[in-house]
Amino acid sequence: MTIDKLNELKKENKYLLIDFYATWCMPCRMQTEIIHELQAENIDGLNIQKIDVDECEDLATEYGISTIPTLILYKDGEEIKRNVGIASLESIKDWLK
Repeated sequence: MTIDKLNELKKENKYLLIDFYATWCMPCRMQTEIIHELQAENIDGLNIQKIDVDECEDLATEYGISTIPTLILYKDGEEIKRNVGIASLESIKDWLK
């Protein structure tokens, strides 16, 4: 993923949830299960993207990611919520209200 591609996704989607993670991170693996549950619900207008901080160091730096997992929720291209650490399915759904 590139910065340009991410900026394009922010413009194209009503809601964009970005999950910054790493494959070696145990809390990230736990968060992945929650993200899969959210994806299974097919929430209208929600695009979920996962970004591996080891593969996309430039994006992690650009978005100030120093701890993982980190979720960033965008609405209409603007960041509205950021969560560091594991977020429950319920709290993520609350962000979307």
